Amino acid sequence: KVSGDAPGASAGDNAMLDVAKKYEQDLILKASEEGDAIRYSIWDYGGQEVFYTLHHLFLTKHGMYMVVFNMRELLDNPVEAKEYLSFWLNSITMHAPQAPVMMVGTFLDMVESTGELKKVNAIVKQILGSNFSQVVKNDDKETK
Repeated sequence: KVSGDAPGASAGDNAMLDVAKKYEQDLILKASEEGDAIRYSIWDYGGQEVFYTLHHLFLTKHGMYMVVFNMRELLDNPVEAKEYLSFWLNSITMHAPQAPVMMVGTFLDMVESTGELKKVNAIVKQILGSNFSQVVKNDDKETK
């Protein structure tokens, strides 16, 4: 839900906030008129170790999960990045084995070549193996 003026925000920022509020109101009104309203919440789980003990409270079979990772980090520090990705995938699998998971690679602009992008893809495929069946995958026919 979009609310309030941001402290220290410029007039332009507050104008954008007003547009977002209007957009949200229009969507809610349209959904309620059509009777097809879907309620959802987006949660950003703390990636720091101090929050790991709380995962069992929030990772449930009723969720859909998005694992966001830095593709440049995967290339520059593959051991640590693979461990981190594997941790999250294992945590979701343990607490919500049937819940769908989407993986989103960021910093595409920092991946310098098609070769590097293929390397990222190979690393992700290696991490996934056959252990994470709930990860949503592109159909290879659509990605060519």
